[in-house]
Amino acid sequence: MKKYIDLHAHPFKEYFEFPESIIEESYDMGVGKIFIVGTSLEDSREVKSLSSKYGFTFPIIGIHPNNAKDKLHLDTLRTLVDSSIVGIGEIGLDFHYENSPSFEQQQIFFRYQIELANEFNIPIIVHTRDATQETYDILKAYKSKNKDMKIIIHSYSSGPDWVQKFLDIGAYLSFSGVATFKNAKDVQDSIIITPIDKLFYETDTPYLAPMPMRGKINVPHYAIHTAKFIANLKGVTVDFLNEQVNKNIFTIFNICGDKNE
Repeated sequence: MKKYIDLHAHPFKEYFEFPESIIEESYDMGVGKIFIVGTSLEDSREVKSLSSKYGFTFPIIGIHPNNAKDKLHLDTLRTLVDSSIVGIGEIGLDFHYENSPSFEQQQIFFRYQIELANEFNIPIIVHTRDATQETYDILKAYKSKNKDMKIIIHSYSSGPDWVQKFLDIGAYLSFSGVATFKNAKDVQDSIIITPIDKLFYETDTPYLAPMPMRGKINVPHYAIHTAKFIANLKGVTVDFLNEQVNKNIFTIFNICGDKNE
């Protein structure tokens, strides 16, 4: 059985000449589930195409806040949602760059996609950067109206002070290779206080390669390094961690094994 997972990857032609080879190599290395995540209308189409080729890849489509520009893309995104789509993401707020879309524009895209996910009863995968309070406020308001809404915070980096607040609104926290960096004490402290039954790990391929691969282009099987680091930090075996993470996947996505089984 392939025991590792990568909850969040972008193995697209934009970054890799042969995305299929990257996916297949990671499967051969022991990654049994790869969640391929969109950031724009264009690569959301690529998500669907790639994921349809394998039983162990799962499509999540959405428009990243930095791409929250043309509102017509939201209507087109809706047409891509079908029974194969397991989540909407990555969506959220990002105030890091001066030339980012306005808060008002990002909010429109964020709220629309939350409502789209709620309509189809699928999880949201949330990106937040320099916008923790604003992201939390929106999520809390929606959660108060829909107790069944499922939330995953992608590449969690908001620090230990926010962990319980996100847990209190039912969010799961997913940790990337950043957790393995020597200067990432806040992320490591966040992992320590996050219950394993509320935790995921991911690569964010092609970004954020974990130690000892830092500086290289990230790929889904590098999730193995992050999993081992988190297991050690939590004082559990990697088998125990993976068993629980796969239970979390079933809870959130209703996915057990290969979708073709």
